[in-house]
Amino acid sequence: MTDIFNYILHSNIFNFTIFMLIIIAICYFIDIGSILDKMRDRIASEINDSLAAKEQAAENLKQANTEYSKLPKEIDNISVAASQKSEALSKQITIETEQKVANIEKNTQNILNAEQKHITSELISKLGLKSVEFAEYNIIEELANNPQLHDKFIQESIAKLDEVVL
Repeated sequence: MTDIFNYILHSNIFNFTIFMLIIIAICYFIDIGSILDKMRDRIASEINDSLAAKEQAAENLKQANTEYSKLPKEIDNISVAASQKSEALSKQITIETEQKVANIEKNTQNILNAEQKHITSELISKLGLKSVEFAEYNIIEELANNPQLHDKFIQESIAKLDEVVL
C-alpha cells in the first residue's frame, strides 16, 4: 500500500515537472514580449504622426501670421481681427489635437490590455488541454507497460468497497 502511495506521489511530481517544462517551453517559443513591443511601436508611430501633424499646423499658423503682418496699414484692422481669429483657431486646434492624442493613447492602451488578456487566456486554455492529454497518455502508457498495476488497482478498489458500510 505504501509503495503504491509513493509511486503515485512520485508519478504526480514527475507529471507536474513535465507539465511545468511544457509551460516553460511554450512561453519560450511564443514570444509575447515581441508581440507587445510591435503593438507598442505601432501605437507610438501613430502618436508621433499625430504630433507631427500638430506641429505642421502650428507652423502653418506662424506662416499665416507672418503674411498678415506684411499687409499694408490700410488693412491693419482686418489683419488684427484675422490674427485674433487665427489664435483662437490655433488654441482650438491644439485642444482638439491634444484630445485626439489622448483618445488615441487611451484606445491603444485598451487594445493592448485586451490583446494581452486574450493571448493569456488562449495560452492558459491550450496549456490546460495539453496537460490533461499528457497526463492521460502517461497513465495509459503506465498501465499498458505494467498490467499488474491495473489488476492491483482493481483488487484494492474491491477491498475498499468491502470495507464500506452502507
